[in-house]
Amino acid sequence: MFLGKPLFPGTNTMNQIERIMEVTGRPSDEDMVAIRSERAPTMLECVTVSKQISLVEIFPAMTAEGREFMSNCISFNPDQRMSSTDGLAHPFVADFHDTSEEPTFPDGSIRLPVDDSTKMTAAEYRDRLYQEITLRRREGRKNKKTG
Repeated sequence: MFLGKPLFPGTNTMNQIERIMEVTGRPSDEDMVAIRSERAPTMLECVTVSKQISLVEIFPAMTAEGREFMSNCISFNPDQRMSSTDGLAHPFVADFHDTSEEPTFPDGSIRLPVDDSTKMTAAEYRDRLYQEITLRRREGRKNKKTG
């Protein structure tokens, strides 16, 4: 949103991964495990990063606080990324933070049960995500009634 365009506009999956790694660097073994994908190590072996790009180069007008926020959002390791709750509480977005309008899901993050080898369009991924969110909301309401 800050750029008004995608941060990592890849022409295909491999090109997008290259663009991500130009900023995040090559993932460590710990990062690879955290990705939870059997195919990721093989795919990432093929990726070559020709140059490293800093967030200062991408966001020259952004404050250091903003770049720290962005860095926490784009960590290659999903377990090291800032949660949405932490992100909303970050000083960089403090002016937009209103806890009364920001409900949180009590059971942690939502993961889509989609196999890596399944090819889906962006619309299909979005629909699956909405289905999963709706299912979790129903389960939460059901548990409140029985609890």
